[in-house]
Amino acid sequence: MSKPVKQRHNTGTPLFCVRFFIFILVVGLCCSSYYFNKSLTELSTSLSAETKHVSVLQKQVDDQQVIINRFNQSVTNADVQKHLNNLEKSLLNTQQEMHAELESTETNIKSLLNSTLNKLDTTVSEAQSEIQSEVNIVKADVEQYVRTTQDQFSMENSFMVYQLAGTFTLLACLISMYHMTSHIRFFNRPFVQRKVSLVGINIYNCLFRI
Repeated sequence: MSKPVKQRHNTGTPLFCVRFFIFILVVGLCCSSYYFNKSLTELSTSLSAETKHVSVLQKQVDDQQVIINRFNQSVTNADVQKHLNNLEKSLLNTQQEMHAELESTETNIKSLLNSTLNKLDTTVSEAQSEIQSEVNIVKADVEQYVRTTQDQFSMENSFMVYQLAGTFTLLACLISMYHMTSHIRFFNRPFVQRKVSLVGINIYNCLFRI
């Protein structure tokens, strides 16, 4: 009796594709994070340099303010007072420009941080949706493979049942033919053996007609 051959499906290829795709996404996210961290570091460095520059200018302003106060207390010349007023105006203008630059720098940094966070959120959401779709595809393939395997097992079981039934039927036919031929060869009691042979022949005629 021949054994049925079981077919195996290879599901390693879709799983490998999913793992490779996830690896590419993780590498892309790491590169993006490194780039954004580098940009934030450069911006922080520039902001610290601007802060130091502002502190130096503020110190100069304080020193000049001390000089102005000293001249106000000791000098009464109108030209010197006018010159000092001009210096004060220039200092005020410088302070205003510095404050404006600082505010613009802070605004640019905030906008860059917000855009970076938005890009990271978008990238992560896209990666999650793509990974979920790939996982759903793999689940569908696995379910299809399970259904196919179950159908094959059911077909193999039914085929085995039919094979066993045919084998036993053939054995029964051979045994009955052997007994009928034995009755014909040893025809000692014709009255009984003739009926047995006729019954067997009628049964075989019915079987072959079916």
